[in-house]
Amino acid sequence: MKEIIHSVDIAAAPADVERALTTQEGLAAWWTRGVAVDGDRISFTFEKGFNPVMRVEQHEAGSLVAWAPESGAEPWMGSTIRFELGERDGKTGILFRHRYGQDLPDELFGVFNFNWAHYLDSLRLLCETGTGKPFQPEAV
Repeated sequence: MKEIIHSVDIAAAPADVERALTTQEGLAAWWTRGVAVDGDRISFTFEKGFNPVMRVEQHEAGSLVAWAPESGAEPWMGSTIRFELGERDGKTGILFRHRYGQDLPDELFGVFNFNWAHYLDSLRLLCETGTGKPFQPEAV
């Protein structure tokens, strides 16, 4: 199965990066404005046909946030999404991994890879400048 891997260094404290990955306010500021957190379930609103619901599979303070898609994005079913945090040269390093549980056509994999790069840069911008580039769903 295919796996997207990105490595990002963020000039921000690990606690700030972790907050952006684990709170409704943080997620809405870099991924999509349409987000609702309910315990260990996170619902994301993008557009018709792509509104994933994630279960927080693992959260180890300062080192790991892992999600398992539960619904809303068929190509993501059976996949795992991991944000591995660590210190690198005075910055917070993220090793991002999205391992797919089903085979994807190259074109779709390329779209997902590009989109994750865009939104990881949005996360970096949010943590470094206070302003990310989240998706703006029409319904929100």
